[in-house]
Amino acid sequence: MKFRTYLLLSFLILITACSKPEVKVPADVIPRDSMIVVLADIHLIEATIQLKGLGRNDTLKAEAYGRYRYVFNKHKISSAQFRKSLEYYRSEPEYFHTMYDEVITRLSVEQAKSNKP
Repeated sequence: MKFRTYLLLSFLILITACSKPEVKVPADVIPRDSMIVVLADIHLIEATIQLKGLGRNDTLKAEAYGRYRYVFNKHKISSAQFRKSLEYYRSEPEYFHTMYDEVITRLSVEQAKSNKP
């Protein structure tokens, strides 16, 4: 019994020692959960731009920029706020990596939904 208690206590200490504190996001940065949704939407736009070749000439570029504006309006953010938030999260690589894991999961779930018969 004492061994189990000791083992459990050692495990808890190990977990606490190895875990990193949660990153404190500044007030003018898009919150983490919202940023994950915005990034997923941005990646869908990027895929559409690539598939349709919307970056090839000025007329098509205008359509591509319109798609970005749609996402920014949808999430009630500005392009400047998005860029600032992206720069902030990129300055925290480990935190940003865990965010991108969630972006990929979100996109995978959406893809699975769209592939259902």
